Amino acid sequence: MIFEEQLSNADRSDSELLLSADEKDRAGRFIFEHDRARFVAARAFLRRVLGQVVGEHPAALIFAYGAHGRPRLSACAPRPDFNLSHAGDVALLAVCWASPIGIDVEAIAPAMDTGTLAGQVMHPNELAAFERLAEHRRTSAFFRLWTRKEAALKAQGSGLFRDPRSLDVGLGQPGDTTVVFLDGAPCAIHDVPAPPDHVAAICAPWGVPCWSTASF
Repeated sequence: MIFEEQLSNADRSDSELLLSADEKDRAGRFIFEHDRARFVAARAFLRRVLGQVVGEHPAALIFAYGAHGRPRLSACAPRPDFNLSHAGDVALLAVCWASPIGIDVEAIAPAMDTGTLAGQVMHPNELAAFERLAEHRRTSAFFRLWTRKEAALKAQGSGLFRDPRSLDVGLGQPGDTTVVFLDGAPCAIHDVPAPPDHVAAICAPWGVPCWSTASF
């Protein structure tokens, strides 16, 4: 299941009450208030959804973190896999009893120099296909590819600690399903619905049923 939240709509006072001491400490390190508020709202959103899924109070959930900072529930059995992404005020959370799972949402930035960035994040096969595209198609293709690739890297647990150029997810077309092998296991990358001017993708084990999206 994919859950969507508008972070700007969150009740900040109630949200902060749900956070652990280490989460509050992380929130306090942000320089700008709007970044701090988004972090607090996103973590509270994560806790509320997971609390509902596992039947625990959101504030009682305990997280452990992998080598690259990927969170997981540490005191629930059984434990669902989950992954959170947010861009600006839009947050998407994927929750699944199968693993691995990764999700990414990005705000499309038409003014971004995607031509320069492409060489920094694309596999040689992807870059060759990207450079054959007409100029007016490159921005949408870049962001579609990037969300798909980051969803896969997050599912693997490496995130950007792995060179994104080492993973080939292909440019594809909107609505395409791409199969990649993560640690030897086949996973499928799908586009998922996103608010206007955003694009999103999810990576999950091959054969997991179709996804539905719910506002929370």
